Amino acid sequence: MLQCPSSRSVTCKHPKMYTKVVALFGLVAVAAAADLSVGTEGGQLIFDKNVTASPAIWKQVQNLTVNATDDGLISRVVVIDNRPKKDGEAKVVDGGVGHNDVTIELKSPTVFRGFDFTVKVYASEAAAQFPQHPVPVGASKDGQTKVTPAVEEQEQANKEQHSQKVPIELPAESSELPQNIQTTQSLEKNIKVKPLPHIL
Repeated sequence: MLQCPSSRSVTCKHPKMYTKVVALFGLVAVAAAADLSVGTEGGQLIFDKNVTASPAIWKQVQNLTVNATDDGLISRVVVIDNRPKKDGEAKVVDGGVGHNDVTIELKSPTVFRGFDFTVKVYASEAAAQFPQHPVPVGASKDGQTKVTPAVEEQEQANKEQHSQKVPIELPAESSELPQNIQTTQSLEKNIKVKPLPHIL
């Protein structure tokens, strides 16, 4: 039987639970030390740089923004922690896969520690990732949507219903308006217009 870690020599009543807890902590430690990789393989490498920060008396934090070309979208972001312990932090804080830019936040693990990351960003043409003209569900091979006769009848009924003209009579004099409605002229007298500040 496994023994629980304590000052006394007592055997655990639930050795399977102890094993699960140890495995969970191990999994969390591995996840925290993993390099960042978001997106799918492929695309053209548009950014490849080693980013470092020297140790300081505060925790080092740096945001790095990479822009794709006008017609390109980010397809993959890879950040590799080059330090042996891989205890730095990297995450996408803005943009990313499917956008034309990405902002990556790089952090040192603690104070008096720097970081050393390799950042790679890939992009591909927007049309390759997201087709401009998707084919509707139920469309035929030529791209035309199939419409059933019942749908055609309902659409025709809706058009006829919305095309009916309803006569509306407006009062000729402002004295004929209800008491709770003010005319535009009386509203203009009560409104004071302040000019907006000029912003450059």
